[in-house]
Amino acid sequence: MNKEQYHLLQAFDQGRIDLDDLDQLFEEKFNIDLYSDSQFLETEIRTVLANDDQDTLELLMNILWIIRPPKKTLPILHQLLLAPNHRYHQTVTKQIQDIADPSSIQYLNLILERGFKDFEYTGSEDGAIAKWFSWALFSIGTEEAVEVLKKHSKSKNREIADEMKYRLTT
Repeated sequence: MNKEQYHLLQAFDQGRIDLDDLDQLFEEKFNIDLYSDSQFLETEIRTVLANDDQDTLELLMNILWIIRPPKKTLPILHQLLLAPNHRYHQTVTKQIQDIADPSSIQYLNLILERGFKDFEYTGSEDGAIAKWFSWALFSIGTEEAVEVLKKHSKSKNREIADEMKYRLTT
């Protein structure tokens, strides 16, 4: 991301320009349609995660939610879900839940296998965090998603197991 792009994102974040103006400026100056160009965002988010640049990540997250259709954001959401150095995991998981695409199952399963060390910043118990993932799997609703719920209902982590068992009964 160049400095001009960064300053435009800051101006949007600070309310000095609205979303339509931001999109128009990005299209005119950089040939980037913020409503649909997920590749720009994916590249930039990968870079800021690698550099642990929380300020720029926050600016980019404002744009992530406007990409249409939302399913185009799944590669970015999966990347964010697995990345440890940010504080958007719950929001990302909710977006994955809302999109409810089977391609997310492997990432949700991986997080459940890894455990919740990366989510200590939330101050939440494992059962509360497990609820994010159980709802996402429930929303996807495929046979494979149900199998992941069943698998983790036998987790050694009692809170994860209890949440998965509960979700299987709803």
